[in-house]
Amino acid sequence: MAWAQISHYIDDESLAIVGSALLCRDKVLKAATKSELVGYVTANPRFTGRARCMRVIPYLVENTDSPPEVQVHMLLYGIANITTNHPVQTRDRRWRFIDIAIPDVKVGIEYQGAYHSDPAQMRSDATRMNELIAMGWIIIQATAADLRTEETRNRFVKSIVEIVNRRRHALLAGMQL
Repeated sequence: MAWAQISHYIDDESLAIVGSALLCRDKVLKAATKSELVGYVTANPRFTGRARCMRVIPYLVENTDSPPEVQVHMLLYGIANITTNHPVQTRDRRWRFIDIAIPDVKVGIEYQGAYHSDPAQMRSDATRMNELIAMGWIIIQATAADLRTEETRNRFVKSIVEIVNRRRHALLAGMQL
């Protein structure tokens, strides 16, 4: 209900980020499921902001870890079949997760925020990236600068679309990724 109530006061992107935060991957912090939010909006046809909630529902993302992941997901919505925190089993049978993945072409997007600047985290990230790359994944690193302006967002999306199209073309040509 709180998500629906704030819908009148914030923009679409912020509403999607807040809604997705309620649907986060962290089991302790997760407050709802997407179907519960959709159910509430559907069952309550008369409240200010309902139209905005309905407009934002396709952009709600379950199992994210951060607001920038939601922003990346929103930018790529409709461009490709994307998943969040996509599990990949490595050759040594360990599970690795990709923030945003386009699994059919093995393209992943990792958001690199301040959390990733810790030296131990940087080493861990590098190991994970190398494992994924060795398995044929292309990993694109996104930063706050990529999401800052309309121009940088457009450039970021354009580069991902180009990579995805090249990978799809390679698959159609019979090449293995």
